[in-house]
Amino acid sequence: MKNILYIAYYYPPMKSGGTLRTEKFVKHLKQAGYRVCVLTAAYGQNRFDADQDIIRVKDISHNKNRRGMRKLQWFALRTWTEIQKKIGRYHSIYHWWRENAWRQRDQIMDLARPDLVIATYPPVETLELAHRLSETFHLPLISDFRDGLLFEPIEQRLLRKSRTVRDHYARLEKQAVAGSAWIATASEPITGYFLRHYPGCRAETVYTGFDPENDSEAACTCIADHDDTFLVVYTGRFSLSDSSSSLEGFVFAMESLLRQRPEAAVKIRFLIAGEMSAGERKLLSRLERQGVVSDCGLLERKQAIALQKRADLLLLVASASRTSVVTTKVFEYLSAAKPILALSRSDGAAARIITRTRSGWVVPPGDSARIRQTLASIIFDPGFRESLNRDEAAIASYATGRQVAAIRRQIEKLVPDSKISRG
Repeated sequence: MKNILYIAYYYPPMKSGGTLRTEKFVKHLKQAGYRVCVLTAAYGQNRFDADQDIIRVKDISHNKNRRGMRKLQWFALRTWTEIQKKIGRYHSIYHWWRENAWRQRDQIMDLARPDLVIATYPPVETLELAHRLSETFHLPLISDFRDGLLFEPIEQRLLRKSRTVRDHYARLEKQAVAGSAWIATASEPITGYFLRHYPGCRAETVYTGFDPENDSEAACTCIADHDDTFLVVYTGRFSLSDSSSSLEGFVFAMESLLRQRPEAAVKIRFLIAGEMSAGERKLLSRLERQGVVSDCGLLERKQAIALQKRADLLLLVASASRTSVVTTKVFEYLSAAKPILALSRSDGAAARIITRTRSGWVVPPGDSARIRQTLASIIFDPGFRESLNRDEAAIASYATGRQVAAIRRQIEKLVPDSKISRG
């Protein structure tokens, strides 16, 4: 059996969009016969769970768990981090977790006995820790980029403001490319960036994908049977996840449609399951007063998937500034087998997937007139909806198991049977 040390700061029970990719990949690698030991964070004590193959290393910053006295501790460490950056020394709130893990490297390696290391970014500390372990213990390294580091970075404002951070990330990216035997990325634009900027780099797109076996029906209590009502469903967050994701174009289109066709007010229901900003709630207030919009609140993932499957139309609002973003929601929507209206740049990775699979329509997010026209055709013209003609074979290729096959191929190349760990 080949042993893998999988380094991921974000991992269940921590809840975030970043945990799903690692959780899915670990599950499928285990199903393929690998032993996968996950090195992740804990906000309590260090926990070495040999039965579950999870090593949880304490992060004293409580960066994702800021409550009570922990908030004061986080604030003190955050202040120290900012002071270091202002005087020209790179520092991060995740520094203490990385160093704690490094101090316990021998115990970690004894427990994991890895033949190979996989690290998923963000945060950058997972890459730094993985590189150190790979070099020290002479192990092949696979670096997984959920987001770009310098390409369309999630920390764009920080990189603009701080030359210290920019220089550190530039060095780290070069180090990651040079030190990795293979690079996996979450979308084609990120892969393209690596291939263009680092000739000879071995990078490949591995989408997060969907798990059909996990998407079984669950009770969805936020809606009753809707009969002839046309349900438009959105699950997740808008600008709270990406400040460039705006709901304005869709809201203006809905309001325009209701003015032109008042009967639509009893025909359409727009259901939102997720978190919204105060500005988004205000934007939706007029439609809510008309009874067109309902807020289901934040749902458990199974309930959100059940709601997606009850929809007549799934709304996707993609990033307007980052072409590389493909959230797990895109793949959940594909698995739900319902038409998708994607408000997205045509060159965005999410738009390319929807176009490639013929699973929906792509409309620029700010073009409210075109959104209204497309929405009217979808709702009132059955022939328009039926012309979609989904490419089921293309959709099936995004199943997580088929995506993870690319990682498995690399593992077999990098760790021949003659080199696996013993004992």
